[in-house]
Amino acid sequence: MSHDRRSLHGAWRPALVAAWFVALTAGVAQAYRPFDLTDAEVAKRHNFEFELGPAELLGVDAEHSVRAPALTINYGLATGRELTLEGANLVALKSTAGEPRAQLEGVAFALKQVLRRGSLQEKSGPSVAMEDAVLFPERGEKHLGAGASLILSSASKSGTTHFNLAAERLPEGVNAGSAGLIFEASDHFGVAPAMELKTEVVNGGLPEHSVIFGLIYVPGEQAEYDIALRFARSGDAKIFEVRAGLTFQLSAHTVIEEVSEAVGLPPPRRRRH
Repeated sequence: MSHDRRSLHGAWRPALVAAWFVALTAGVAQAYRPFDLTDAEVAKRHNFEFELGPAELLGVDAEHSVRAPALTINYGLATGRELTLEGANLVALKSTAGEPRAQLEGVAFALKQVLRRGSLQEKSGPSVAMEDAVLFPERGEKHLGAGASLILSSASKSGTTHFNLAAERLPEGVNAGSAGLIFEASDHFGVAPAMELKTEVVNGGLPEHSVIFGLIYVPGEQAEYDIALRFARSGDAKIFEVRAGLTFQLSAHTVIEEVSEAVGLPPPRRRRH
């Protein structure tokens, strides 16, 4: 796909209200749908970018659950920076004694900074960014975690490649490191095939290897849709996921107006220039 994926417009009131409700009640998951990794680009200044997966299937061996929903909210700051809140509400399809059916996972708050403006920003050469994150504890964990990622992206007529290298201190008190690549082909008739390869090691244990095969559909400038399959192996555990969702952008003023209307408040006054 071309490197202007994030130029999205339009009024998406139902999706916005749903996304806002989720952000207040659940938490939020992928940083760049439908992948685990991200790119060296940020949301437009003073724009909210919503990445929503309404229901995504996760299977670990014989245990199955659904992320309902998975949500990422990005906000574009000045000078090539972006704030991100992400996480997911994980619902087990089969109850287990002593365990809740639903719980939050992967809740994090991050700041991404573009270090070098390159091909993703319509300049020459690779785009380079760094992302620092605070990782919130899940059930049974007591401490915050932290992570840092280096991202390199390169766009050409044939497609885009994103390389990620990350180090984390997880809330459970162990260290983790990961590296991976996203290959995203140029779109044809609005559809772009993509693949992600990733390896992650936690606390010096056996690595988890994963691959994602996906399609990204951009029918116009209002939104883009994605569907993907993820296959992973961690030790003896086999992991399978089905991901599907959409990404759209709205200006900060539009978000305030829509939320005000949804909760019955008068719309904010526009400043006169």
